[in-house]
Amino acid sequence: ISIDGVRVFQNGDLFDANAEVVVYYHIPEFKFFVSEYKIKEGDTLTIPYYVGDGDDLTDITIKVENEDCLKQDSPYSFCGLKAGNAIVSAYYQDELLAECSVEVDPIPIESIAISDETISVGVGRTLDMPFTISPDNATRTGLEVTSSNPKIAAVELPEGETNTIHIIGMKAGNATITIQSSNKIGVKKKISVVEVLPEQITVTADTNDFYVGANGTLSAKFAPSDVTNQKITWKSSAPKVLKISGDGSYQALAAGE
Repeated sequence: ISIDGVRVFQNGDLFDANAEVVVYYHIPEFKFFVSEYKIKEGDTLTIPYYVGDGDDLTDITIKVENEDCLKQDSPYSFCGLKAGNAIVSAYYQDELLAECSVEVDPIPIESIAISDETISVGVGRTLDMPFTISPDNATRTGLEVTSSNPKIAAVELPEGETNTIHIIGMKAGNATITIQSSNKIGVKKKISVVEVLPEQITVTADTNDFYVGANGTLSAKFAPSDVTNQKITWKSSAPKVLKISGDGSYQALAAGE
């Protein structure tokens, strides 16, 4: 404090009522040595700093803006979480002293691989096709999966860190599935969509014995239940005994088998 320019006082000093009083306060001298940093996801970063002679760090606070991409492990140590930009700021109380930017880059994919085995999926079915990326900790953000013919095979890439593609068979045919990273690393895989064939057909009726003059409808059940072509052709070995129509309806005309 100073009164009329005087900063050293003794007990009993008197000043005019209109004397100018000035209150001074000290802001510590603080700065980061570097204003911009670049790290990769998973990397750790320690930011060096300078503090003026006679100053200390007691009331200096370090904060991170955008903690989604940069985690603060200790006041001056940080870890890259995911690709993005963050600002590290130093405050004295509410006064901004210094700041620096940190750019977190993704870990690039170097290769993508799919098994060499033949892959086929039934119409109406979904197949999970695994793939691998290298390095293991590479960033999957920006990974894209496409089908050369979505009307034959549709594809989905589930969210998260699972290296699996959902392939949905739409209709019989062939398609090429492509997996490509944001840095243009990719792999292709030819797959076949095939019709699901019946393994068993069970014909059912209310009874196995009909009286002459009886009529009704037979039904058929497929195994597996998702057989692609479930069109039934009905035929009687003795149409004069049991007449059957295209929809499975029958008429018992005479005694016999």
